[in-house]
Amino acid sequence: MKQKKNSIRSASNVSLPGSLSGDLDQVQRAGISLIKIEHYDSIYMPKEVLRRMSEGTRKKYERFMEYHWKVLRNYCPHRSDQIEGMHHTLVAVDCDSDRVLGYRYFYFPVESNHCELFNVYVESNYRRKGIATSLIKNAIDISIDKGINKFTVSMAEKSVERDSLVRKYTDLSKNYCQLCQFTILYEHEVIQI
Repeated sequence: MKQKKNSIRSASNVSLPGSLSGDLDQVQRAGISLIKIEHYDSIYMPKEVLRRMSEGTRKKYERFMEYHWKVLRNYCPHRSDQIEGMHHTLVAVDCDSDRVLGYRYFYFPVESNHCELFNVYVESNYRRKGIATSLIKNAIDISIDKGINKFTVSMAEKSVERDSLVRKYTDLSKNYCQLCQFTILYEHEVIQI
């Protein structure tokens, strides 16, 4: 199946939704002049995008997708990878180098008001600079544009980084998307926000 590139959401005060402009300031202070968020309406990452990833990021993505395919086979309709509008991948790209710094995968069944927010990953040298927040907010915005207002976030075992993500989703639900409902599945815990 051919990947469909829906849009590029530039990280600028004009084209990013709502409070993302604050994230741009944080990203710029981190030494990255500008990032863009590319949106692919597909579960498959285009080969040209994979080539723009570091080897470590590409391996992380491939391991996640290998695991995720096993989950999809058990819980999604047969050949769901070919259902248009169901699977989405966002990548954060440094505009100067055209290098992929991170990605976010999420999906929602067509004609549903529920989104599963899966893996968000940012290269270790670029963490805590607002990139993951931009990926998360863009995924939420794309979902809201499709009528989604319920989100489930799944995280396996506890870690300091994942604790930070739980706090981030809690903050987002209170300050960014008050009309949205978040359920976080964190290790063996269910957190309703």
